[in-house]
Amino acid sequence: RFNDDIAKVCGKQIIHLKDGRTPWDVYIDKRWIGNTRTAHCSTELKTVPVRNWLAENADPDDPLVLGMDMSELDRLERAQVNWDRPVISLINQYQVWRPSWQGMLDRHGIKSPRLYGMGYEHNNCGGFCCKAGLVQFERLLKTNPERYAYHEAEMVRAMDAIGPTAKPFL
Repeated sequence: RFNDDIAKVCGKQIIHLKDGRTPWDVYIDKRWIGNTRTAHCSTELKTVPVRNWLAENADPDDPLVLGMDMSELDRLERAQVNWDRPVISLINQYQVWRPSWQGMLDRHGIKSPRLYGMGYEHNNCGGFCCKAGLVQFERLLKTNPERYAYHEAEMVRAMDAIGPTAKPFL
């Protein structure tokens, strides 16, 4: 919903890239469960499809625009090194910090993503992330027990498929 609202205000189309897998499917395919150090689900489900799409559909000089704010300069700098094209963050271009987002959204009649209002740091994967810590998993359990139960069952499925080298985190 949030992406659609942003696209409408900006007059731009958002292209949704999907390969049909979940993070848990990636863990099973790669034979290891993501963790606080690495999220190969992000690489497989975000980076690889975007790289492939850009290679087929974009000019090499077209920038990759990321939604990072001024508190994430380290992520932006890594992205600028790791992509074979210009990488920018329009948020950084305008020197925006998270606390000022709400005013910008309000001016355009855009409702903030619900996860932020529930205390989540990021609006990714419905509150689940293998890089999240215990506080976020507790928050997910309290705010969305059904989603937590889904991920708990998926973790069991992945551990069964991977075998004794799989390490749980829920």
